[in-house]
Amino acid sequence: MNLYFQFLTQNQTAEAIEILQFIPLLTEGLAIKGRTRVSAQALTSRSTFTDIKNLIRKLRETRFNQLEVKSEMVQMRFGGGSVDITSLTGVFSPSPTCSLWLPTNDWKIDAERSSRNKYMTAQNKEEFLRFHHVTRKPSILEVAVAISTKSSPEIILKKCAGWFPKVLTKDLDKLKVFGCCDIGGPELFVEFEASVLTTEHIRVMAAVKPTAYPKLGERFEALHSLMFGSKRLCKGISKALGKEAELHAECSENDFAVVRLSQSCDKESAKRRAANWLIKTNNRME
Repeated sequence: MNLYFQFLTQNQTAEAIEILQFIPLLTEGLAIKGRTRVSAQALTSRSTFTDIKNLIRKLRETRFNQLEVKSEMVQMRFGGGSVDITSLTGVFSPSPTCSLWLPTNDWKIDAERSSRNKYMTAQNKEEFLRFHHVTRKPSILEVAVAISTKSSPEIILKKCAGWFPKVLTKDLDKLKVFGCCDIGGPELFVEFEASVLTTEHIRVMAAVKPTAYPKLGERFEALHSLMFGSKRLCKGISKALGKEAELHAECSENDFAVVRLSQSCDKESAKRRAANWLIKTNNRME
């Protein structure tokens, strides 16, 4: 069974790197260590880490275009229980509108074809936003977790929904993180410097029109099995869907809540009822 998390923030400063703290939050504070790959100005650097907070401190002073984190963990907890984990990979992509992004104007590239291709890809991302007059696009952390468990997907999502608001640290509240979790098989994975076709239909940014980027966080782009964000947004979804959604907003100190769709939820009908909390997308209903 694979869990596919998408964490997004509209924070445009170097503080956006703090979103990496959600990786150890998924494990209820268990120590995280592993390997990283960082892509910057057409070069890829590799390193190891033994503490996420130290990694964050280092990256706050760095400008880059993508980061991969692979954990060496062998266990992850859900709501007081345990499941075996076979892999945990996170890919963080800072937005070209975020100060963490290394702009192509500052790149030094060589004549190798791979370097030119990376340069052109990054430049296209920048020019795309300029063409559409977009000055604020969220950065995103995608995390794929492969687990081995006898529990059903419904039970796993229910446990996630229950403990997620409780473990959120107060200092993360400033990021106003929002996003979702989907559950499935090995087709739900993330890959460094590459798009994954099998997750394209559920990726938050895949269907959103450029002019709607700044609205993300105030609304969801679609309905997912598990969604999280501001209390106003999650309560709005929950109220619109009634018994087909379960709301978790236990932590009064943080503006953060989780809403879980019931297994029997008719998503097509739910989309119409929750339309006021969804944005217009390229191929999904408003």
